Amino acid sequence: MRIAPPRLLLVLAFALAACMAHDKAGDQAAALGDWKTAYVNYREALADAPADPKLKEKYERARAEALRTSIAAARGCIARQQWVCAVNEADFALSIDGGDVELSNIRRDAGREQALVQVEQARGQVARGQLRQADATLRDAQRLSSDPKVLQASSQVAGGLVTAAVAESDRLRAARQFPEALALLQLALPYEASLRERIDGVKREQAAFLRAEHDRLMAEGQQLLASNAWSEAASRFQAAHAAVPDERARASERYARLALTAEAGVARSDWPAATRAYQEMVDLRVEQNGYAAAQLGRVTVRPWAIRIRSVLVSPLRPDGVPWVGPPRRAVVQIANEVVRLGGSSLSVPFLLMLNQVPHDNQPTVLVEVVAPGGGPLVTQPHRGLYTTLGASVVVGANAFERGRVVFRVFHAEPSELVETMGVIEAPIGDLITRGGLMLRSESVPALELSAEPAPGVALGSFTDLSPVAPPPRPPTAPAPGPRPPPGR
Repeated sequence: MRIAPPRLLLVLAFALAACMAHDKAGDQAAALGDWKTAYVNYREALADAPADPKLKEKYERARAEALRTSIAAARGCIARQQWVCAVNEADFALSIDGGDVELSNIRRDAGREQALVQVEQARGQVARGQLRQADATLRDAQRLSSDPKVLQASSQVAGGLVTAAVAESDRLRAARQFPEALALLQLALPYEASLRERIDGVKREQAAFLRAEHDRLMAEGQQLLASNAWSEAASRFQAAHAAVPDERARASERYARLALTAEAGVARSDWPAATRAYQEMVDLRVEQNGYAAAQLGRVTVRPWAIRIRSVLVSPLRPDGVPWVGPPRRAVVQIANEVVRLGGSSLSVPFLLMLNQVPHDNQPTVLVEVVAPGGGPLVTQPHRGLYTTLGASVVVGANAFERGRVVFRVFHAEPSELVETMGVIEAPIGDLITRGGLMLRSESVPALELSAEPAPGVALGSFTDLSPVAPPPRPPTAPAPGPRPPPGR
């Protein structure tokens, strides 16, 4: 005995279940006198079990009753001039018996009358400016009937629709609403083939308008780029690309959005992210002023040598007492000139004036430097009010660096206490951007600094500076030895 495969058994089980369900639904509908529903369900059940004689009998009875009921309903609908009802009943009956002449006549007459009703509805919709609804209503009418009366009435309404569509299209075109204007002409085109030429003309007008809009938006975007208005510029370029898609508008929009990304990276000190954004801006090759290239140079972290060029100190403490030596009237006068002219360029007469300060009133000066991440470094001591130096320390930074280098200027006579003359902080980013700074404090009228690229030099390297030795640690007490056992 041959056994069917499990998959086939499963399919047969589903078919049997479906057949039984339709058969049961048909029986329920027949018991209620709903012969249309019974007919549909018996038909489905018979498709699953075509050899079942009992099912065939139920199907034939339901078919005859459904046909009789539908014909009667169609006649009643005709008598009441309920054309939609008549069409639906006739269509159902014809699906059972497509050769019935009376049914065909009912369907034809009801379809014609309902189509004429819908043509009148379309006429009213045209009058109210509801052109899309009118078009849909006319199409429904034409699907219902091809009777000459329907075609003639539809043609009259279609003419009104075309006239209204052209007038509204012209109004929209004048308002530069070209997509809407073209949509209306396309709506009317099936009713008036000569509109094709008008459509082509509107498309040419639209293309010219969009090209002009594209050029205007691109020009506005470029102006906004020049003022670093990145978000507004990106919007203009996006709109230009929407008007006429092109690579220049797309790249310009990308450039503006990258600028926003780069600035956000700078704001949070994310130098790698900012560097990548500025580099991609450069690679787009859309800028004309070299902004991105300049910013890339500013944001790239590289070695910089922070140099102390010179230091100028006052011969007097803030309280008017000399740092060293006895008080003298001439020293006070020179000190006033040092404070007054210290921030300006040091002329030869000014330097000669400094030499007039007696030697015993000239302090011994040294400068301590503390860079971010490094320990204190100090210059060699120099005696005099003005000293040129070549000291430098190398830091890794960029022009946006917010860290500072701290400079402390000391008076340090041999065998005497070291006294602070002034503390000055130099923002590293400003120093790199400007290339040099002349800073001052009350007793240090001028500290001249510069920043220079130092490619290949190790970070933390220094020149003409010495590390400040940490203070000696107190001696460590010896660890206590083992305690002797008790009783010894």
